[in-house]
Amino acid sequence: REAAAAALGTLAVSVNGNAFEKTVVQLAAESYEADVAAEDLPDPEAHPDALVFGDVAVGEAREVSFTLTNFTKEHRRFEWQAVEGGLVTFSPSVGHLHGGQSKRVTAVFAASEPARLEDVESACICRKIVFAPGKALVDWDDAQRTVRFIPAEEYEAAVAAVEAAARTREEAIAAGEEG
Repeated sequence: REAAAAALGTLAVSVNGNAFEKTVVQLAAESYEADVAAEDLPDPEAHPDALVFGDVAVGEAREVSFTLTNFTKEHRRFEWQAVEGGLVTFSPSVGHLHGGQSKRVTAVFAASEPARLEDVESACICRKIVFAPGKALVDWDDAQRTVRFIPAEEYEAAVAAVEAAARTREEAIAAGEEG
């Protein structure tokens, strides 16, 4: 955390109608601003610092999204740690957050058997990173995908290969060869 502001001052306290009851109090305060913070949480009134998924049926998934913001000028690498054996996952789970920028993060709760999570903390490790001078800053995280369009013939050949493999597997199962 970085110190954002410091203040010193005095506060005069007096009682109405009594000139002899006057007290001067010295005030000193310091405020802090987080380097990186989660903002736009889904229910800030009831749960200002928590992700609440509510009741979720077994085998179903529930998503909640929020914004991860870097308030500094330095670049950061963030990485979300696993929560309760993978019951909660984050996307992106690792990436770069440049100075002054924000990134939308989606948390997903999914359980294959009954589970209850209360007051479970999730850790997001943020480390300062430095890019080589003159190198262009590139936004990166593990949720980004590269889309490549392929010619129709290449697509059809790939589909045919997958279908042939599935038929071969089904034939092997029918013949009792699969173990």
